[in-house]
Amino acid sequence: MKLSNKFEITLPEQKEKKQYSVAISPDVNSEDWDKFVSIEGGNHVQSSHWARAKTVQNWKSVTIVLKDTREIIAGAQMLYRSLPIKFTGSTAYIPKGPIFKDFRSEQFILLMQELEKLLKLLRVRHLIVQPPLCQYDYTDKFFGLGFCESRISFASVSTVVVDLKLELDEILSRMKQKTRYNLKKAERQGITVREGNIKDLKTFHRLLLSTAARQNFSTESEEFFLKLWNCFMPTKNIKLFITQYRGVDLSAILLIAFGDTVIYKRGAWFGKMKNLKPNEFIHWTAIKWAKSQGFRYYDFEGIDPKAANLAMDGKPLPESYRSNTHRFKLGFGGDLVWNPKPYEYIPNWSYRVIYQFASLFMHENSTIKKLLNWMRTR
Repeated sequence: MKLSNKFEITLPEQKEKKQYSVAISPDVNSEDWDKFVSIEGGNHVQSSHWARAKTVQNWKSVTIVLKDTREIIAGAQMLYRSLPIKFTGSTAYIPKGPIFKDFRSEQFILLMQELEKLLKLLRVRHLIVQPPLCQYDYTDKFFGLGFCESRISFASVSTVVVDLKLELDEILSRMKQKTRYNLKKAERQGITVREGNIKDLKTFHRLLLSTAARQNFSTESEEFFLKLWNCFMPTKNIKLFITQYRGVDLSAILLIAFGDTVIYKRGAWFGKMKNLKPNEFIHWTAIKWAKSQGFRYYDFEGIDPKAANLAMDGKPLPESYRSNTHRFKLGFGGDLVWNPKPYEYIPNWSYRVIYQFASLFMHENSTIKKLLNWMRTR
């Protein structure tokens, strides 16, 4: 599959002709695309590295690239795979995209026109588009194209981001008192942090499975993380830290470094020796490392929007948030950042009617939620 079209558009406000070319390609190893995504503030989930990693979970990818006469100026990478029921088509999503160098309405329209053709070609029955940070220019335009807001999210809507431009003392001062106390306590008790390598992924996955069992969520396979490592390591975009106490591995975090941001991708802890506080200490180590490498932000990649709203209003979190990951992330005193909401599109009108009726109750169903989480991680 490789399509290419050329367009010539006259801009009313400028009274000049603007030439664009659109290329559609399943290539999952595009240095030019990755460079564009990185420079323009895109997320790693729009990179070809991520597309290659997701092949382990049977996701395929296709990229729509918009160019002017010289360079890439916009585009989107879509992931798709067959639905569980044979002969029913595919499901697809565009995480943290489309991306624009300098947003123009006609560029958005061209991309969406090509996307519509692509959905028909791939028999996509359900599409979710979740725009990236700071791309609010076009979110309202989805409604005129048959999209509606979705309650299914493949990427975080709200998150906590630490500004690494600040001095370390100021970053520390912004943390909750309990967080500062815990990381200093870990240091006093002799917790150490080491950098992991590909051989340590087995340890990381063992700790992750322990965490998943305690917190009742599905997680990716060891094969996925091995593929992820092999895809991101050649460009030095992946990092693993592991805490130890007297030779015992306590916890681990996997980071993706992309563009100007280090993203906390996955965390794991075997659930014992809680009094040693290894988790606060390992993130503090990662923050210091990210700052020393010249990165601008440390992103905890997601907290519950309800917790984020309460924190923004200066209200205390309820008892249900007392000891969960959202409270933990907020303890680092980072800025609350909101990403655009996801939007969904169902090309077939009859499927759309059925889906809209079913969606009235299915998103509150715990079984459906588990199924959606399973789809994300398998």
